[in-house]
Amino acid sequence: MKPLGVGYLVESATGGPALCLERHRADLQASKHRDAVIHEVFKHPPISDAQLRRAVEIADQAMWSVITTHCTQGDEHGVLWGLPGEGHPGAATPELFEALTWMGDRGLIEMTDDTVILLIGREPGKGV
Repeated sequence: MKPLGVGYLVESATGGPALCLERHRADLQASKHRDAVIHEVFKHPPISDAQLRRAVEIADQAMWSVITTHCTQGDEHGVLWGLPGEGHPGAATPELFEALTWMGDRGLIEMTDDTVILLIGREPGKGV
């Protein structure tokens, strides 16, 4: 995606940050401080609704993949999943916690108790 514009952020421990729209002005600002660093800052167009929906869909699929990798399927329909027990390689990983939190916040799963996950609706990425 081509940026709409470029700016330059000048950072220095001895001077405050400065944002310049032209490189030569950033160079001039940076020359005032030995420890100055110049970063390019890009302005991009806003994300469209379609792009945002697709990003959330990809996140849903990734989080579901974490759950199905770490948990045990509890029925033949893939609706119930059991959390891994203590000592299991996937037990209590930050990734699993994040996936459960994400999917729960999105209303795609529900914890029926401390060990069982109920898939609500459809599996992410699998049509209606």
